[in-house]
Amino acid sequence: MKNILLATLVLLFVTGCANTTNTTINENKNIVYGKKPNMKKYNKIIITKVKNNLKDPYSAKIYNFIPPVRATMYKSIGGWITMFSVNAKNSFGAYSGAKTYGAFIAYSTKTKGNFLLKVAPLSDMANLIKIKK
Repeated sequence: MKNILLATLVLLFVTGCANTTNTTINENKNIVYGKKPNMKKYNKIIITKVKNNLKDPYSAKIYNFIPPVRATMYKSIGGWITMFSVNAKNSFGAYSGAKTYGAFIAYSTKTKGNFLLKVAPLSDMANLIKIKK
């Protein structure tokens, strides 16, 4: 009898803790993207940031910058993303092959200006960014 009562209490406790609300997040429709960034300025910043994270920064070949397009990050931060290729030497002194990177340039509504938010391999950023048309 105690086991049945205990099982019933556990069952009631578990079902009482279930989340019954809708957990979907509505995308913010009031995202501000800002003006298209000056890529002459940002290319230098992006290249410096990429080279700082490489084992042999002097061997880095950074090329194929694509003009920035509007995008959102974390579903609420508006800005611009540009993509580019990086080929650099690894620990063994051999070139590892070109990898596609992305740089997200966010817009700040407080300062009314753009700033570099994230530079990473595009595979790492794929789930964070949504490109707008």
